[in-house]
Formats: sequence, C-alpha cells, structure tokens
Amino acid sequence: MSEILINDPKREATASIRGYVYQVYQSIFAWMHLDERQALYLERAEDFDVHEAQKETVTQVKDTVASGSVTLRSQDVLEAINNFWRHKRLNPDKTITLRFLTTALPGQEKGVYFGDVGKGLEYWASVARDEQIAITPLKEFILDLTLDESLKEFLRGSDDAMIRRELIRGIHWDLSSKSKDALIAAINDDLVVHGARKGVDSYHSEKVLDTLLRRVAELLTSKGTGA
Repeated sequence: MSEILINDPKREATASIRGYVYQVYQSIFAWMHLDERQALYLERAEDFDVHEAQKETVTQVKDTVASGSVTLRSQDVLEAINNFWRHKRLNPDKTITLRFLTTALPGQEKGVYFGDVGKGLEYWASVARDEQIAITPLKEFILDLTLDESLKEFLRGSDDAMIRRELIRGIHWDLSSKSKDALIAAINDDLVVHGARKGVDSYHSEKVLDTLLRRVAELLTSKGTGA
C-alpha cells in the first residue's frame, strides 16, 4: 500500500469540526430547556439565540479545552465583548445578554492580578454580582485591549453604575462547561426523565436524540433557523 500524501497542517479541520459538533449538542440542550415563552434561533446573531419578548440571550459556543485556558486578552473573549457591544447598538430597544459558553478554564493574565480574585474573567463576574467590588481595575485593563472605539468612548465617559449595568452585567462568562460526552449524557438523562413521564422506556427515550440531531441539521442548512 502506498503512503498517504504529505499534507499541509493548516488544512486540517479537526478542531473546527469538533467545535461545530459541540455547538450542535449545546443547541439541543438549550432547545430542551426552553419554556413556553421562549424561542431558539440557530446561527442568527450568534451560534444560538434564545428570544423572549424584548429580551435576547445570544450565545457563543467554544469547545476549546484542548487549546488551554482563556483570559481577557484571548481573541475569542475580545470578539465576544465587541460583538456584545455591536448587538446592543444595533438593537437599542432590546435587552441583550451575551453568554460565552466554553469548555476552557479561566486563565491568569500576565503581569496583572485582580486583587484576591486574581483572574480577569473571574473578577468580571465578581464585579457583576457585587456592587461593592471596584470596577476601576477592570475598566483600566480592558481600555488597553483591542475594543471597538465606540465601546472605549463609553467606558471613558460613563460612571461605574452605568458601566456595570450596560456592559459588565450584559456578558456571562460560562467557563469550564461540560465536555461533549458529559453533555450527551445530560441530554440523554433529560430525555429519559421526560420519557418516563410519558410512559416511554429509557431505550426509546434516548433514541430521540438522533431525531433531534437530524432536526438541528435540517435547520442549520435551511433559510429559516428558528426552533
């Protein structure tokens, strides 16, 4: 048998395919947990969006645990912050929340520590939760990052309460999320519980996941992406 072709590593798509598969499973998990007032949209503002009246939760999904930790300097994080701000500017009549969902752990920024918390993304979450925690260290740090100029103007010209309300609390860093295998197990558990309520055995309940996967694939390849 002849040897396989020598390939260009840049052509390998394993990481991007893995990320896309993970996104599909996270979309199914979100779909299963909608309430009657909500609708799920795939590949609209972000990887998937949950719509409810004048409220939108847009979610970026990243299966990046193999790439190491993420920090406020990570390109994906910067993209998420800028995307959130653009969504707000394009939709001033809606309440926008961006959820950054990743399998990666929070990392430590080089050369800077955020008090006892230490890591920037964890400090961001602390500032969002507790009004007694100072915004200034976070504000000063992110002003040196590659952000949209309109966002930097907002940061320079707004008080702490406004920054906390309009930016900090608008982005949720959902770090260390379930691996794909753990996510599939959680989906199957939910299907079994739901099936039991309807008198369906666990074997046939778990088979529903195949149907859900086909339905999401159909939605992703059609013009309409609502679920």
